Amino acid sequence: MRDDLRPVRPLLGLLLALGGCLGPANEGSERSLSDRAPLLAPPEIPERATPVVETDDGSDWVRLVSGEWVRGKIRVLNEGVLEFESAELDELRIGWGDVAEIRTARPFTLVLEGGVQALGELRLLGEQIFLTTAEGTRGVPRADVFRIVPGEPREANYWSGDVSFGTTARSGNTDQIDTTTTVSLFRRTARSRLPIDYSAAYGELEGVSNTDNQRLTAQYDWFLSSRMFVTPLGFELYRDRFQNIDLRASPYTGLGYTAVDTSRVEWNVSAGLGYRETQFDTVEAGQDDSDASAIGIVGTRLSWDPSPRIDVDFDYSAQIGLEDSGNTNQGATLQFSLDVWGDVDLDLRMRWDRVGQPQPDSDGLVPEKDDFRFTVGLSWSF
Repeated sequence: MRDDLRPVRPLLGLLLALGGCLGPANEGSERSLSDRAPLLAPPEIPERATPVVETDDGSDWVRLVSGEWVRGKIRVLNEGVLEFESAELDELRIGWGDVAEIRTARPFTLVLEGGVQALGELRLLGEQIFLTTAEGTRGVPRADVFRIVPGEPREANYWSGDVSFGTTARSGNTDQIDTTTTVSLFRRTARSRLPIDYSAAYGELEGVSNTDNQRLTAQYDWFLSSRMFVTPLGFELYRDRFQNIDLRASPYTGLGYTAVDTSRVEWNVSAGLGYRETQFDTVEAGQDDSDASAIGIVGTRLSWDPSPRIDVDFDYSAQIGLEDSGNTNQGATLQFSLDVWGDVDLDLRMRWDRVGQPQPDSDGLVPEKDDFRFTVGLSWSF
C-alpha cells in the first residue's frame, strides 16, 4: 500500500471491527410476551370462517378477505407483505391487509415493535394473532407485528437460494463459446438478512479468451425497526482480466431504509463508507501495481412482481472515491425472471459495469471504461 494512503488505513480496521456485529448472541433467543399479552383461552373459530377442506394437514393455510383459501408454506412476513409459496400458484406476495385468517401447526418466530421476540404456534384471526407456547396461548394485535419467520431458531430454517447457468456455443465459420454462472444464497432471521451473490462469466472466440470475470458480494443487514436497517459489514470482491483487475476488494459499512414495501414492490436505498484496494494484472514499467482509497457507498435495489409468474429485479451501486471523485466505479443489473416449471425460471439478465479510471496494462493499452453483458439462462430455486 502506498505511503500517501496511510491516513485511510484506520478505516479498514474500523470496518473489520464492525464485522464483529455479525450474528448477535441474542438474535435467535426467545423473549416473553407476558408483559404485553396475558394468557388467553384458545380462539373460537366463527362458523363463517370454517373451510370446506381439512386444514389440519401440516401445511400453512391462508384465507383472504375475499373468502378464498390458499395452501402452501409461509416464507416470511415483512412490513406489510406475506411471502407465500404454493405448489400450484408458485410464489405469492400477499398484502398483509388482504389476509383474514392463518391456520398452521408449525412454530413461528414472531417479532414485535420494540424488540419483543417470541416463538410458538401461530394462528391469525381478524385483527388478533394467537401465539401458543408451552405457557399457553397469548393474543397480540396484528398491528404490533412487523415480522414473522417460520421455524424454530435453527440455522437450516434461515437459508434459501438459487443457482443459474447459461451457455452459448457456436461452430463453423466462427468458433465461440460463452458461459455464465450465478449462485445466490439468502439468510433471513426475524431481525436480520444476509444476501450472498456470486457470478462468473467466461468466453472464448476462435480458441482465445475474450471474457473472464468473477464477482462475490455479501451484505449483512440488521433491522433497527420495520424499515430502518444498519449494515455492520458488507463487501465486494471483483476480478476481470480484461479490465486489468487482478483483484479488487471493497469492505464497507452503512445505513439503509426500505422506502417502499408492498405486495408487489420492494425498494431499498442505502449509503455508507468503505475502503477499496485494487491489485492490477499488469502495469507499465515504473507504475504502481496497486491502488487504494477511502470510498463512499450509495446503492438501491428494486424488486417488482408485475404478475405471479414474472419477477423483475434491479440494483445499482456506486463506489465514489473520496480523494478523487473521478475514481468512481459503478454497476447495475436488470433481471427478468419467468416461471417456466416448478422451481425452474428463465432468466434474462443485463449487466453494466463502469470503471472510472482504468489502469493501462504493461503494453500501455487502456481498457474501456464501460462493459455491457446480456445473458439468458435457467435458474433453480431452493
